[in-house]
Amino acid sequence: ECTVEVPEFSGIASGQISFQSPVGVQRAGVTLSPARKWKLFLAPQMHLDMGYTDYRPESYEVHARNLDEIVSTLEQHHDYKFNPDGAFIYSDYWKHRQQERQDRVLALLKDQRLTLPAQLFTMNTGLASAEELFRLFYTSASFARSHHLNISYANQTDVPAHVCASPS
Repeated sequence: ECTVEVPEFSGIASGQISFQSPVGVQRAGVTLSPARKWKLFLAPQMHLDMGYTDYRPESYEVHARNLDEIVSTLEQHHDYKFNPDGAFIYSDYWKHRQQERQDRVLALLKDQRLTLPAQLFTMNTGLASAEELFRLFYTSASFARSHHLNISYANQTDVPAHVCASPS
């Protein structure tokens, strides 16, 4: 199998392809028709490893600064969206950022350009009890109720073990 990239075109085009081998050159006429045109959606996201790379308070502040930058970027680029991998970033942000910054985040959440993940953070589900898995969703549910938000997103970006045990 051989793949040849060609510039984008529409309709049908004819062309010629040549193969060179030890026995000579072989040429063949080809008819080209464009394949499906794909639209790629990039969904940037970050992974929370609280305390893994630094002391917990330091890593929490790094995540809060990341959210500050994400908010600024989203405000400048109205076609961008962002998906954090856990609601912890919001619960901590609400404890350590001023109301004006919280309001900016909330506006983006309501505009669905930031998402509120269903789970507090990702975890190795193989080590969690059913009760612990259920409790992963409490913070997001409470945050969503108090700010009149919908939860339409969840992910598992860490060691999954048995994700089928995650409540749905």
